Amino acid sequence: MLPDIVNSETFRFLPFNQLQAKSLLKRYDTISGLDVGENLYKQIDSVPTKFIESPLLVSLLYRTFGVNKSIADRICTFYDEIYHALYKGHDLINKNGYGREKKSNLDFEDFRKLLRAMCYYMMLNRKTSFENWSEATMYIEKAIAISSIEPSSPSKFLDDLLISVPLMHRDGNEIKFFHKTLLEYFTAEYLVMYKSSSELLQKLFISKLAPSFDKTFEFLAEINSSLFDNVITHHFALLANNNGYGNSYAENVYYSLRFQRHCKVGLWSISEFAYKKKMRDKDHFIFKQDKRLVENGYRTSIYNEGILNGEKYFIVITHTELPQNFHKFAWHSLSTLKKTNLETKSDFSNKDIEELFHILGRNTWNTLDDELIEKIKDNSSLLGLAEAILENESDAFDEMDSIRVLSKEKVDTILYKVKSEEDFLIETEGLIA
Repeated sequence: MLPDIVNSETFRFLPFNQLQAKSLLKRYDTISGLDVGENLYKQIDSVPTKFIESPLLVSLLYRTFGVNKSIADRICTFYDEIYHALYKGHDLINKNGYGREKKSNLDFEDFRKLLRAMCYYMMLNRKTSFENWSEATMYIEKAIAISSIEPSSPSKFLDDLLISVPLMHRDGNEIKFFHKTLLEYFTAEYLVMYKSSSELLQKLFISKLAPSFDKTFEFLAEINSSLFDNVITHHFALLANNNGYGNSYAENVYYSLRFQRHCKVGLWSISEFAYKKKMRDKDHFIFKQDKRLVENGYRTSIYNEGILNGEKYFIVITHTELPQNFHKFAWHSLSTLKKTNLETKSDFSNKDIEELFHILGRNTWNTLDDELIEKIKDNSSLLGLAEAILENESDAFDEMDSIRVLSKEKVDTILYKVKSEEDFLIETEGLIA
């Protein structure tokens, strides 16, 4: 709940920055006695920001740069290089360039295929680590069954994952990947390489597992953008086309908000529907959530205060959360950035309140539909609340004081692209081996 949009503050976790990454690279050099970090430091401006978002990713970058002496330009290339570096087994401190023995007796490709299947099976079961050796070998046995790749034994494959191809490590009895994104990346590879990839992706996307596959879907978009667009972006493009866009900026904001979630709007008497709460040594009126709506998924409200005929009111937009399978990559492909002017909409004018009183009524909810949008589109104060909801969902890398709204041009582009690819497959059916 955001009780006061004017005085509220939004906090976000910021990704690791370049200065922090540089400091960490120097520490790695100090520990290893190498100059890998120093050389990487000189090229840090060319490193994609995604590669240094966390300390663990910086450590993986250090390892791959030490082996390859180059910086990947795409996130999928980065993870591919991690696998290459670890499978080839070249220690940074070791200059002999020999590869470690693989007890599993699996070559470069088969090892990777079994790894993909194991990661996929882990993700299906919402596992990010193994509790013990026994559980790990059980999952590897399942992976062998679905991949048809036969190592010398499940235990020896696990041994390789810990020593010869050290993607995993022990933490007490627990066995886990050095970074969760390794698990998610190789799962994405499994989905892309699967013979009926579109059908499998579609099943996952509409299942209850979709939220746990969010990062995997990001990797999939990097590896095979066409597959991602044909299944996930296309799904949202069809919904956007049915939702509509509006003919003005204000309408576009409301239609975008409605596209993302169900919304209701109301004008509520503070004397009847508020309680006081002290925050920062100051009393604030807090809107009482409607329990019936909360039970139906409307768990978040954003509101501000205004006065009409001497009575104080809340103007409230209450809404559901984003759909569980809502994906930011698809949203970015279908939306465009627009600058907002939230500072000028901090207070409700008497004119705005009076207008809303006649449109919304008193102490009642109104569904945000086409008819209501047409009536409220010129109310700048209410628009400020709608913008604030969209602004709160902005990506950390989006411009400040900006929101994403649906773009008809982008939606049409995706629909045309997918339709063209479908037509091509139909036309060439039986002609391509």
